[in-house]
Amino acid sequence: MGILNVTPDSFSDGGKYRHVDTAIEGALAMIRDGADILDVGGQSTRPGAQRISAAEEWRRVGPVLEALQQERAGRGRGHDHDHGHVPISIDTYHAEVAAKAVRAGANIVNDVSGGTLDEAMHETVADLGVSYVLMHMRGNPQTMQSAEHVSYGDVCADVASSLTASADRAVDAGIESWRLILDPGIGFAKTIEGSTDLIANLERFRSHLGEPYTKLPVLLGASRKRFLGEIIGRADDAASNRDDASCAVNAIGALHGANIIRTHNVRATKDATMVADAIINAMTC
Repeated sequence: MGILNVTPDSFSDGGKYRHVDTAIEGALAMIRDGADILDVGGQSTRPGAQRISAAEEWRRVGPVLEALQQERAGRGRGHDHDHGHVPISIDTYHAEVAAKAVRAGANIVNDVSGGTLDEAMHETVADLGVSYVLMHMRGNPQTMQSAEHVSYGDVCADVASSLTASADRAVDAGIESWRLILDPGIGFAKTIEGSTDLIANLERFRSHLGEPYTKLPVLLGASRKRFLGEIIGRADDAASNRDDASCAVNAIGALHGANIIRTHNVRATKDATMVADAIINAMTC
């Protein structure tokens, strides 16, 4: 899953894809590099980020989604590339933006709040009939790293229990369980230890999910996050300097059962996860 941030204040690449032309160039480059999904977002959810309105978020992502649809239809500059079948995910916790994005061609709604920041989200996604990435987060981007929210008894069991409850609410609202993708929320309301514990024990996290969720796809989103910079002793470096560390954690995540890897550097991540897949296949010998 390639990350296309069309926002001025993303922690990793704020401003890089603010304009439609550069966003489309970035999207086509990710597809050429092997992205299976494009994740388009118009609002930063980094710790401390200020919320923006649904209207402002749509002002950012709407023109990009329209241009991507033109590319899909072969009317854009990238018609020589096989990108018409690459699904588009909209990274939003606003139900209104999710609905507009799906009408504009998005196939997946990626909600970092799991439905907690907009009570209309689950029913909206149910009506839209698309896949739904349900992520674990406590609080909101302004409060999620507080001592209260990063404290767990058993982070794998606690996050799984919370996601199970969120999934139950989504299903009760009408979203078929097979449309769900679960994200443990690496770096969201997690300490370094909490994030690394989850990645190292994804199988145990999965085992704590309630039925029928144990077989659902798990998404891992650790790319370029600050905890990686802290691990390698360069937390204040530019986030783009964390790509090597991101490849390491993504390969480890794939080895431990992650099904979808959300990444800023598609080519490097594709290489790393292909090696991980080869090792997984060899482990069955």
